[in-house]
Amino acid sequence: MDIVIKSYNRAYLLDRVLFSVYKHVEGGLGRIIVLDDGTPKKYLDRIQDKYPDVVIKLSPNYAAKQAGKKFGAPVQFWRDEIQEVSDNFLLLEDDIWLVDDVNLDDIDNLMVINNVSFFKLRWWGNNKMISGNFESINNDLGLITNVKLPFASEMLVKNKFYSHSLMLKLHLMPRNYFIPMYSLYDVAGQVFNRDYYLYVWPKKQYNIQEMIQLGLAAQYFRENRQAKVGRTLYEYAATTFLTSSTGNIEKIGFDMDLLNLHLNQLWMLGEMDSLQNFPADFSLEYLEGLLSDEDVDENFLSNWVKWSTGWRNHFIDLGSELNRYNNTNELA
Repeated sequence: MDIVIKSYNRAYLLDRVLFSVYKHVEGGLGRIIVLDDGTPKKYLDRIQDKYPDVVIKLSPNYAAKQAGKKFGAPVQFWRDEIQEVSDNFLLLEDDIWLVDDVNLDDIDNLMVINNVSFFKLRWWGNNKMISGNFESINNDLGLITNVKLPFASEMLVKNKFYSHSLMLKLHLMPRNYFIPMYSLYDVAGQVFNRDYYLYVWPKKQYNIQEMIQLGLAAQYFRENRQAKVGRTLYEYAATTFLTSSTGNIEKIGFDMDLLNLHLNQLWMLGEMDSLQNFPADFSLEYLEGLLSDEDVDENFLSNWVKWSTGWRNHFIDLGSELNRYNNTNELA
């Protein structure tokens, strides 16, 4: 089974993800393909030296982004490359790493035998994202049966007038109304059947609109009644709440690109341990100490800490249990 990793300008995290793949994948490991959209070449060269078997492919706008030009996410690049991968593939991003041993042969076999189009390895600690019953098939691998979606959810998320956004803003539906739809789809950290992925990411889509993917996922399983969803008994992947690939400086109060620049440089110099606190997320204290040594502005640090804690609290408010991997003790 091939593993595809979407990457953008966070080599310090990509290193962690690749380490986790080589540490935890048992059986069935095919190609490891990094689809990069703007990480500076010197960092990718370091990654390639450390993981020589990894295939790194650059987006069509890579060079332009290196020159400072702004482009959206390379949606069609991802789609074009995924057309060429194995029938079932594990999709990760540079901020989603494996936390336990996983046998991809076992998952692949389960998917083929049981007509599984989408197999979940993580669900943000939120059981509403695995809505339905768990039917054990092979040890801790199984199927999600009787997935329960909110009434009219498919129609609402596919509405071209974005009525769902208006209803959420007017508090006419709960904020977590659409979360059960993630039983059928998630951005990454999951195993996809290739044809299913290509269905939910149509050729005509050129930017990220997650509600479109949720609507198409619901449509796919409605039209393909024999298709199934699988999952592990517990979560096999984790993510970070301490950095992001992008961020609106006016909204969050600090420059996310500058944060990633500092951390990339520290990693390149060997002054940042990409595996600190692994398999849990980096500790806030560790990164704050590194950034303080870089003479980062105190207001920058304060707004960054506020953003990180606020982001975690947002997921907790939606029903996520983040205790195991995301240092919720830092929220006190």
